[in-house]
Amino acid sequence: MLTRRLLDLALKVSPYRVALDGQRLGIEFAIDAGKRASYRFHPEGGLEMWPSWSDEYMGALGINPELLNEAIADWLSRHNEGFDLDSSDIPALGAFLSKNVATNAWPNLANMETSSDNLSLRLSFRKPPRIIFDAASNNLHIIANLVLTFGVELDRVWHDYYHLNLDLAAFAFLRLDGDLLEIGFVDVPVADWEGQFAEGFDPEVESAHREVLNVLVQGVMQGLYEEGAFLSLWIPTLYLGGKYIKSTALYYDAPDISAALQASDEP
Repeated sequence: MLTRRLLDLALKVSPYRVALDGQRLGIEFAIDAGKRASYRFHPEGGLEMWPSWSDEYMGALGINPELLNEAIADWLSRHNEGFDLDSSDIPALGAFLSKNVATNAWPNLANMETSSDNLSLRLSFRKPPRIIFDAASNNLHIIANLVLTFGVELDRVWHDYYHLNLDLAAFAFLRLDGDLLEIGFVDVPVADWEGQFAEGFDPEVESAHREVLNVLVQGVMQGLYEEGAFLSLWIPTLYLGGKYIKSTALYYDAPDISAALQASDEP
């Protein structure tokens, strides 16, 4: 599954110090998302949200979306070559990776002596995607700038053939699945796109059928939506005071995305 494999993230979390802010008691953690960073997790208004603390309920954990953005950007900076895909990653693209079908989008492929009857496909990002919390609508916005690069094999050497630039914007949901915080699209994303032939292929000779490529783009957007969660972030179980502290229900407390914390004797 493309999206989970591509954008699964794990943050290494370690207690840093206890902070007292007015009536709020918080724990600051050091975060490692590929590069060292310090970030404060503290229960904003925790005493008000949990008026009767007990051995079971322990307040809340807040994560600013900027932390997710920094973690994604750092992770992608170490994978700037992109990601090779196949039909199992985005089934809607599978048919277009066959040369016989791809000629409907790029007719000149029929005249090319290729070494393979299939096209290659690579996904890359023009810049890191952004997750933005909108307090007015109580929703997350996802903004992403993707590139799908189709390649052809000539004389046993693969060459980039066509770049499909996608500018995507969509609303997103959050959910907890065990120890994973998952983010996915609430509806089929809307994407503006432009295409261009790669260096070495003459645009005056090559041609692309936009209406066919538009069907491809719509299929990709539908596939991303049906995929469910496109990003999953592992939230660790903390061991504090002889209890295992886990995240449970989610709520929005701008600018943070917060999860209620529950304690138990079992990990």
